[in-house]
Amino acid sequence: MASSSDKNSDSQKSDKDRDENEGKKLGQNKIPRPNLKTKKKRERDEQTETKRKKSWVWKHFEVVKKPLMSRNDEGVLVQVGLTNRAKCRYCDSDLACNSTRNGTSTLQKHLELHCDGYPGSARNIDSGDQGQGAEIIRRKKDKGVRGKKVGPPTDDDWDKAVAFVKFLRVFFDVTLNVSASSKPTAHKAFHDIVSIKCEIEEIFDAPITNHSTDYEKTLFNMSVQMRSKYNKYFDSLDDVNQFLLVALVLDPRFKLRYFTRVLERMLNYDAFTVKVSTETLKDLIVTLTDLYASMNGVQSSSTKKADGDETGSGSSCSLNKLTGKKAKMMEDWTKDLEDVDAVVVAHEVDRYLLDPIEKPGPGVDFNILSWWKLMGGKYPNLQALAKDVLAIQVSTVASESSFSTGKRVIDPHRSSLTPRSVEALISLQSWLKSDSITTLAYTPTPDEIEWFEKTEQELDQEEREHREKLLKQKEMELIEKKNKAAKASKCSDAGTSSKKKI
Repeated sequence: MASSSDKNSDSQKSDKDRDENEGKKLGQNKIPRPNLKTKKKRERDEQTETKRKKSWVWKHFEVVKKPLMSRNDEGVLVQVGLTNRAKCRYCDSDLACNSTRNGTSTLQKHLELHCDGYPGSARNIDSGDQGQGAEIIRRKKDKGVRGKKVGPPTDDDWDKAVAFVKFLRVFFDVTLNVSASSKPTAHKAFHDIVSIKCEIEEIFDAPITNHSTDYEKTLFNMSVQMRSKYNKYFDSLDDVNQFLLVALVLDPRFKLRYFTRVLERMLNYDAFTVKVSTETLKDLIVTLTDLYASMNGVQSSSTKKADGDETGSGSSCSLNKLTGKKAKMMEDWTKDLEDVDAVVVAHEVDRYLLDPIEKPGPGVDFNILSWWKLMGGKYPNLQALAKDVLAIQVSTVASESSFSTGKRVIDPHRSSLTPRSVEALISLQSWLKSDSITTLAYTPTPDEIEWFEKTEQELDQEEREHREKLLKQKEMELIEKKNKAAKASKCSDAGTSSKKKI
């Protein structure tokens, strides 16, 4: 058996050696076969080559065909086909450019970090340009770098920045005005509203043509959106809070004349609208002044003799010398003057509007509160009105979020109110708006009186039952305490007796 197994193994080895020798002979005579791509890979590469390249880096490279080399079984390099390679237009570097397998990040890094001839590279700035501001502050004209121009801003860019800053400066000033908390702002609100409208309308009315610059078109698009937003709140005077207009008139530097002037020259209202708006605002102020006069007990109108009456004593002497019909005629005329023209009624609002307008010097910070404090004796009712109107806060929004699209910012003071404080403020507001208790005159019906008495009896009954329940609980607690004390005393007596026996 052993000899037969050895023979089989020897025969297998000889067959294996024979096959290897034949394979070597065939390998010497056969032609090396290249590593051909599969059909799917060839179709994918063809689609990649024909597909439009979207990356910005392709403008700086030239795609060339180069032979694709591969090693055969003997380790010899042989050409097996053609492949695409990316050749840099500035330094002739050769890089792989199959976007499916290699991507474009390698090409991008080559341009930004390694290529000395690339215009967008920092290496392209000559050492002689360093320190020369006029040469450095210029834009490098390269339209192919990600679709944007590179380099520091030019004079044209600074002009655009100045235009944007000039337009947005108005909104910055308005933000500071309406967000002030340590000084009155109600009398400034009308100025801010009109200034914003004029700025927006100026850009909106500017003609936009094909020759307009990019920043002019951008400003126009901004003005269109801002104009629609503005008209939503301040399209007409009826949309403006009337107390803001009252606060404007209460500013002694402007009064009612400024309001009329703005409607005519800035807002371009017609004469009829200006007249109606002015009279309406004046009537509102007169009504408010009379209301404060009734509350304070001070008359808002006074009567005084006309200047012509001062000469009455001198003319009476000459009239006494007249006789007959002529004297009668002069007497009747004097009486008519006394009834019609001799007495002039001057309202407090009229006296305030007719007085000279305050003209503080340039650079002087006019304190409107101090002015009304000093003029309280001359205009007592208007002073009381100004005290309440000027205390109105134009906005409760923090300055950080006035023109922000993000979440609302709440300062520490507004966020420190506890729920109990908020509830107290809401209740106080309801009490202030409600009628006085003394003015309520209400007589309940017999059914209501019967219901009230029945309710009181039920409440008294419940209170008595509750008290009885508490008394019973206390009695039970006392009984339990007494029982515990008795048990404790018995235990102590038993202990002492047992000790004596021992």
